[in-house]
Amino acid sequence: MNRINVMDCTLRDGGWVNGFNFGRNEMREILSGIARAGVEFIEMGYVEEDAAREEGFSMYNDFSMLEKNFSDMPGLSEIEKYIMIDYGKFPIEKIPDAESEYGKYTDGIRLCFHKKDYRDAVEMGKRILDKGYKLIIQPMVVSRYSDDDLKELMELVMKETPEAKAFYIVDSFGVMDPEETTHRLMLVDGYLDENISVGTHIHNNRDLCMINAEAACRLTKEKSSEHFATGRELYIDSTLGGLGKGAGNLQTEKIVEYLNTKFYKGYNESMMQNMNEKFIEPLKDRFVWGFSEEYVLTSVYRATPTYAKMLYREYGLTLDELKEFLMNMPEEKKDSFDKKFADAYVKEMRGEYI
Repeated sequence: MNRINVMDCTLRDGGWVNGFNFGRNEMREILSGIARAGVEFIEMGYVEEDAAREEGFSMYNDFSMLEKNFSDMPGLSEIEKYIMIDYGKFPIEKIPDAESEYGKYTDGIRLCFHKKDYRDAVEMGKRILDKGYKLIIQPMVVSRYSDDDLKELMELVMKETPEAKAFYIVDSFGVMDPEETTHRLMLVDGYLDENISVGTHIHNNRDLCMINAEAACRLTKEKSSEHFATGRELYIDSTLGGLGKGAGNLQTEKIVEYLNTKFYKGYNESMMQNMNEKFIEPLKDRFVWGFSEEYVLTSVYRATPTYAKMLYREYGLTLDELKEFLMNMPEEKKDSFDKKFADAYVKEMRGEYI
């Protein structure tokens, strides 16, 4: 079933755990190992104009950093590579042409954006295509979109960027269950042009990563009214060891084992397990990520998990206090962490300065 492909996001999504500081040699070895394991796509990192990064970091302030990290690397062409850009954090004018000296290190750009910015983001996506890159359209916090909202966005995508590589369903806060995952994917499949693939990016706030991924994969089993209506490709995002912000992500080593068993894929499971043991397991001595009760709460109240990290883990609120905060916070504060707002709440609650 070659219609299912894996996108490993360890170097990008995993970077939120270790400050994107993987090390140059380690980044190259991770990329090479993922390619040799047969994974189809990899995300090489994140580009942000204001990032103050150096060689060995997977957050870049310029495309020239790709050359510093990956120049003269054997096997670089053996896997399709993507860079993520968050709309509004890197100007289109600073993106080099795909065939230029620095542009040649990535095949495509994943453009992520919040709902309020989707029209401007799609316009930026059009210009990215003009520069010669493959384009992935990635609306964040898809739980904020109604079915009609998603249709409106897809109409714009088909009009302005019909050559886009893929359109993603992104469960930013880990709120979706298998039923909602299936519904969203079938909605996209039934509406979007057939040449555009569909992808899923799942977070593990409710410990449903693997179950949701399995539900997504089953949609490609056969063509019928209950499954994908077309032969379109499905992309499944994952990271080694589930490395990622807060509750983390779908584990690459688990999804490749499932796809080998149920869909007769040919991924090298031992390679993925060895890479997890070598590069990810040692991080557990210094960093914390993965499923835990505070991230369930942010999922229930549909808020960014950064509030759980800061208020529960850093400021020491109890689970009950965190729940009260999430229950009463304004909707407009939920999508992105507002430190001033959080600080003011804790100060008022405790009657003291933190």
